[in-house]
Amino acid sequence: MDRYDAVLVGAGIMSSTLASLLHALDPGLRLLLVERLEGPALESSAAVNNAGTGHAANCELNYTPQQPDGTVATAKALSINAAFERSLEFWASLAEKGQLDPASFLHQVPHLSLVWGHDDVAFLQQRHQQLNDAYIDLLIAEIKSDLLDIYRGEVDVDNDIIIENIQPELEPLAADNDIIGLRIGIKTAGCSGLQYDVQYATETKPFEDKVEEKGVTLLIDPTAVMFLIGSEMDWEETKFASRFVFNNPNEAARCGCGESFTVASQG
Repeated sequence: MDRYDAVLVGAGIMSSTLASLLHALDPGLRLLLVERLEGPALESSAAVNNAGTGHAANCELNYTPQQPDGTVATAKALSINAAFERSLEFWASLAEKGQLDPASFLHQVPHLSLVWGHDDVAFLQQRHQQLNDAYIDLLIAEIKSDLLDIYRGEVDVDNDIIIENIQPELEPLAADNDIIGLRIGIKTAGCSGLQYDVQYATETKPFEDKVEEKGVTLLIDPTAVMFLIGSEMDWEETKFASRFVFNNPNEAARCGCGESFTVASQG
Protein backbone atom coordinates (compact mmCIF):
# COMPACT_ATOMS: atom_id res chain seq x y z
CA MET A 1 0.00 0.00 0.00
CA ASP A 2 1.29 3.46 -0.91
CA ARG A 3 2.10 5.72 2.01
CA TYR A 4 1.96 9.52 1.91
CA ASP A 5 3.20 12.23 4.23
CA ALA A 6 0.05 14.28 3.66
CA VAL A 7 -3.30 13.63 2.00
CA LEU A 8 -5.35 16.64 0.93
CA VAL A 9 -8.99 16.12 0.07
CA GLY A 10 -10.31 18.48 -2.58
CA ALA A 11 -8.24 20.35 -5.16
CA GLY A 12 -9.54 23.81 -4.36
CA ILE A 13 -7.38 26.86 -3.84
CA MET A 14 -6.76 26.12 -0.16
CA SER A 15 -5.57 22.52 -0.67
CA SER A 16 -3.56 23.51 -3.75
CA THR A 17 -1.85 26.31 -1.85
CA LEU A 18 -1.07 24.06 1.12
CA ALA A 19 0.31 21.34 -1.16
CA SER A 20 2.50 23.88 -2.98
CA LEU A 21 3.74 25.29 0.33
CA LEU A 22 4.57 21.84 1.73
CA HIS A 23 6.44 20.97 -1.47
CA ALA A 24 8.38 24.24 -1.31
CA LEU A 25 9.38 23.54 2.29
CA ASP A 26 10.34 19.92 1.64
CA PRO A 27 10.40 18.68 -1.97
CA GLY A 28 10.90 15.16 -0.65
CA LEU A 29 7.44 14.93 0.90
CA ARG A 30 5.00 12.46 -0.67
CA LEU A 31 1.72 14.32 -1.19
CA LEU A 32 -1.62 13.04 -2.44
CA LEU A 33 -4.28 15.49 -3.65
CA VAL A 34 -7.70 13.87 -4.09
CA GLU A 35 -10.45 15.46 -6.23
CA ARG A 36 -13.74 13.85 -7.32
CA LEU A 37 -14.43 16.37 -10.11
CA GLU A 38 -12.72 16.40 -13.51
CA GLY A 39 -10.45 19.29 -12.64
CA PRO A 40 -9.18 21.48 -9.77
CA ALA A 41 -11.01 24.49 -8.31
CA LEU A 42 -14.34 23.75 -9.99
CA GLU A 43 -16.54 23.88 -6.91
CA SER A 44 -16.25 26.33 -3.99
CA SER A 45 -13.11 28.00 -5.32
CA ALA A 46 -14.78 28.90 -8.61
CA ALA A 47 -15.44 32.64 -8.75
CA VAL A 48 -19.12 32.23 -9.65
CA ASN A 49 -19.73 30.07 -6.60
CA ASN A 50 -17.57 31.66 -3.94
CA ALA A 51 -15.38 34.64 -4.94
CA GLY A 52 -13.14 33.97 -1.97
CA THR A 53 -15.53 35.18 0.71
CA GLY A 54 -14.54 32.49 3.19
CA HIS A 55 -10.88 32.49 2.22
CA ALA A 56 -10.40 36.21 2.85
CA ALA A 57 -13.21 36.60 5.43
CA ASN A 58 -14.04 40.14 4.36
CA CYS A 59 -17.52 39.36 3.04
CA GLU A 60 -18.36 36.25 5.05
CA LEU A 61 -20.95 37.52 7.53
CA ASN A 62 -20.98 34.27 9.53
CA TYR A 63 -17.45 35.02 10.75
CA THR A 64 -18.61 38.15 12.59
CA PRO A 65 -21.62 37.26 14.78
CA GLN A 66 -23.49 40.09 16.42
CA GLN A 67 -23.14 40.47 20.19
CA PRO A 68 -25.94 41.32 22.67
CA ASP A 69 -24.65 44.90 22.97
CA GLY A 70 -24.94 45.48 19.20
CA THR A 71 -21.24 45.13 18.40
CA VAL A 72 -19.84 42.31 16.31
CA ALA A 73 -17.10 39.79 17.14
CA THR A 74 -14.27 40.39 14.64
CA ALA A 75 -11.49 38.13 15.98
CA LYS A 76 -12.29 35.14 13.75
CA ALA A 77 -12.56 37.23 10.58
CA LEU A 78 -9.29 39.03 11.33
CA SER A 79 -7.49 35.77 12.04
CA ILE A 80 -8.70 34.17 8.81
CA ASN A 81 -7.84 37.28 6.82
CA ALA A 82 -4.31 37.28 8.27
CA ALA A 83 -3.87 33.67 7.13
CA PHE A 84 -5.19 34.61 3.69
CA GLU A 85 -2.64 37.44 3.49
CA ARG A 86 0.11 34.92 4.16
CA SER A 87 -1.22 32.88 1.24
CA LEU A 88 -1.00 35.97 -0.96
CA GLU A 89 2.60 36.50 0.14
CA PHE A 90 3.40 32.88 -0.77
CA TRP A 91 1.80 33.27 -4.21
CA ALA A 92 3.74 36.52 -4.72
CA SER A 93 7.01 34.72 -3.93
CA LEU A 94 6.19 32.04 -6.51
CA ALA A 95 5.36 34.74 -9.06
CA GLU A 96 8.68 36.49 -8.41
CA LYS A 97 10.48 33.18 -9.10
CA GLY A 98 8.56 32.69 -12.33
CA GLN A 99 6.83 29.58 -11.00
CA LEU A 100 3.34 31.05 -11.05
CA ASP A 101 1.40 33.35 -13.35
CA PRO A 102 -1.23 35.07 -11.16
CA ALA A 103 -3.16 36.25 -14.21
CA SER A 104 -3.84 32.62 -15.10
CA PHE A 105 -5.97 31.95 -12.02
CA LEU A 106 -6.64 35.23 -10.17
CA HIS A 107 -9.52 37.24 -11.55
CA GLN A 108 -11.21 40.20 -9.88
CA VAL A 109 -14.98 39.99 -9.70
CA PRO A 110 -17.49 42.32 -8.01
CA HIS A 111 -18.61 41.00 -4.65
CA LEU A 112 -21.04 42.50 -2.16
CA SER A 113 -22.51 41.54 1.19
CA LEU A 114 -26.23 41.96 0.57
CA VAL A 115 -28.64 42.42 3.46
CA TRP A 116 -32.11 43.90 3.83
CA GLY A 117 -34.18 45.25 6.67
CA HIS A 118 -33.26 47.90 9.25
CA ASP A 119 -31.64 45.51 11.73
CA ASP A 120 -29.47 43.73 9.16
CA VAL A 121 -28.39 47.02 7.57
CA ALA A 122 -27.39 48.32 11.00
CA PHE A 123 -25.43 45.09 11.58
CA LEU A 124 -23.57 45.43 8.27
CA GLN A 125 -22.71 49.08 9.00
CA GLN A 126 -21.43 48.15 12.47
CA ARG A 127 -19.43 45.28 10.97
CA HIS A 128 -17.83 47.54 8.36
CA GLN A 129 -16.88 50.17 10.94
CA GLN A 130 -15.35 47.68 13.38
CA LEU A 131 -13.36 45.84 10.73
CA ASN A 132 -12.14 49.14 9.30
CA ASP A 133 -10.99 50.30 12.75
CA ALA A 134 -9.37 46.93 13.42
CA TYR A 135 -7.36 47.02 10.18
CA ILE A 136 -6.14 50.54 11.01
CA ASP A 137 -5.03 49.33 14.46
CA LEU A 138 -3.23 46.39 12.85
CA LEU A 139 -1.48 48.73 10.41
CA ILE A 140 -0.27 50.95 13.26
CA ALA A 141 0.92 47.90 15.19
CA GLU A 142 2.83 46.69 12.12
CA ILE A 143 4.47 50.10 11.68
CA LYS A 144 5.50 50.09 15.35
CA SER A 145 6.94 46.60 14.91
CA ASP A 146 8.94 47.81 11.91
CA LEU A 147 10.20 50.72 14.00
CA LEU A 148 11.37 48.36 16.73
CA ASP A 149 13.30 46.41 14.10
CA ILE A 150 14.91 49.66 13.00
CA TYR A 151 15.83 50.60 16.57
CA ARG A 152 17.33 47.15 17.16
CA GLY A 153 19.49 47.55 14.08
CA GLU A 154 17.73 44.73 12.24
CA VAL A 155 16.71 47.05 9.38
CA ASP A 156 18.93 49.71 7.83
CA VAL A 157 17.11 52.94 7.02
CA ASP A 158 18.62 56.11 5.61
CA ASN A 159 17.70 59.48 7.11
CA ASP A 160 13.93 59.75 7.04
CA ILE A 161 13.92 63.44 6.17
CA ILE A 162 16.53 65.66 4.56
CA ILE A 163 16.32 69.10 6.14
CA GLU A 164 16.85 72.06 3.85
CA ASN A 165 16.38 75.78 4.57
CA ILE A 166 14.02 75.74 7.58
CA GLN A 167 16.01 78.13 9.81
CA PRO A 168 13.40 80.94 9.63
CA GLU A 169 10.98 78.77 11.57
CA LEU A 170 13.49 77.74 14.22
CA GLU A 171 13.68 81.02 16.17
CA PRO A 172 11.01 79.92 18.69
CA LEU A 173 13.17 76.92 19.53
CA ALA A 174 15.90 79.18 20.83
CA ALA A 175 13.48 81.49 22.63
CA ASP A 176 11.48 78.77 24.38
CA ASN A 177 13.51 76.34 26.46
CA ASP A 178 10.52 73.97 26.67
CA ILE A 179 10.60 73.29 22.92
CA ILE A 180 12.92 70.41 22.06
CA GLY A 181 12.24 70.19 18.33
CA LEU A 182 9.61 69.79 15.64
CA ARG A 183 7.17 66.92 15.56
CA ILE A 184 6.26 65.68 12.09
CA GLY A 185 3.15 63.64 11.54
CA ILE A 186 0.45 62.87 9.03
CA LYS A 187 -3.23 63.41 9.68
CA THR A 188 -6.38 62.49 7.81
CA ALA A 189 -7.69 65.67 6.20
CA GLY A 190 -8.22 67.44 2.90
CA CYS A 191 -9.80 66.27 -0.32
CA SER A 192 -7.01 63.76 -1.09
CA GLY A 193 -7.05 62.18 2.37
CA LEU A 194 -3.70 63.00 4.03
CA GLN A 195 -1.97 66.16 5.25
CA TYR A 196 1.42 66.87 6.79
CA ASP A 197 1.19 67.96 10.43
CA VAL A 198 4.11 70.00 11.83
CA GLN A 199 4.02 71.03 15.51
CA TYR A 200 6.50 72.23 18.11
CA ALA A 201 7.43 69.40 20.48
CA THR A 202 8.03 69.82 24.20
CA GLU A 203 8.57 66.14 24.98
CA THR A 204 9.33 62.87 23.27
CA LYS A 205 6.75 60.13 22.80
CA PRO A 206 7.11 56.33 22.66
CA PHE A 207 8.30 54.82 19.36
CA GLU A 208 9.09 58.20 17.79
CA ASP A 209 11.91 58.28 15.25
CA LYS A 210 14.43 61.01 16.07
CA VAL A 211 16.30 62.78 13.26
CA GLU A 212 19.01 65.35 13.97
CA GLU A 213 20.53 67.31 11.11
CA LYS A 214 21.90 70.84 10.68
CA GLY A 215 21.20 71.57 14.34
CA VAL A 216 17.53 70.69 13.98
CA THR A 217 15.77 67.92 15.90
CA LEU A 218 12.77 66.29 14.25
CA LEU A 219 10.52 63.80 16.04
CA ILE A 220 8.67 61.62 13.57
CA ASP A 221 5.32 60.22 14.62
CA PRO A 222 5.49 56.39 14.42
CA THR A 223 2.38 56.17 12.25
CA ALA A 224 3.98 58.53 9.70
CA VAL A 225 7.51 57.14 9.38
CA MET A 226 6.83 54.72 6.55
CA PHE A 227 5.15 57.51 4.54
CA LEU A 228 8.05 59.97 5.02
CA ILE A 229 11.16 57.89 4.32
CA GLY A 230 13.28 59.64 1.69
CA SER A 231 11.44 62.98 2.00
CA GLU A 232 13.01 66.44 1.80
CA MET A 233 11.65 69.12 4.14
CA ASP A 234 12.03 72.81 3.33
CA TRP A 235 10.69 76.21 4.38
CA GLU A 236 8.91 78.22 1.67
CA GLU A 237 7.85 81.85 1.67
CA THR A 238 5.61 83.23 -1.08
CA LYS A 239 3.35 86.25 -1.46
CA PHE A 240 0.47 84.17 -0.14
CA ALA A 241 1.92 81.91 2.54
CA SER A 242 4.93 80.91 4.63
CA ARG A 243 5.02 77.20 5.37
CA PHE A 244 6.91 73.94 5.53
CA VAL A 245 6.92 72.01 2.27
CA PHE A 246 7.76 68.38 1.58
CA ASN A 247 9.26 66.71 -1.45
CA ASN A 248 8.04 63.20 -0.72
CA PRO A 249 8.78 60.31 -3.12
CA ASN A 250 6.00 58.30 -1.48
CA GLU A 251 3.30 60.66 -2.75
CA ALA A 252 1.15 59.31 -5.55
CA ALA A 253 -0.98 62.41 -6.13
CA ARG A 254 -1.93 65.80 -4.66
CA CYS A 255 -5.23 67.62 -4.60
CA GLY A 256 -5.71 70.69 -6.77
CA CYS A 257 -5.03 73.13 -3.92
CA GLY A 258 -1.88 71.26 -2.92
CA GLU A 259 -2.92 70.93 0.74
CA SER A 260 -3.41 67.15 0.85
CA PHE A 261 -2.05 64.07 -0.86
CA THR A 262 -2.35 60.34 -1.33
CA VAL A 263 0.36 57.69 -1.18
CA ALA A 264 1.10 54.85 -3.55
CA SER A 265 -0.34 51.47 -2.58
CA GLN A 266 2.09 49.25 -0.69
CA GLY A 267 0.41 46.07 -1.78
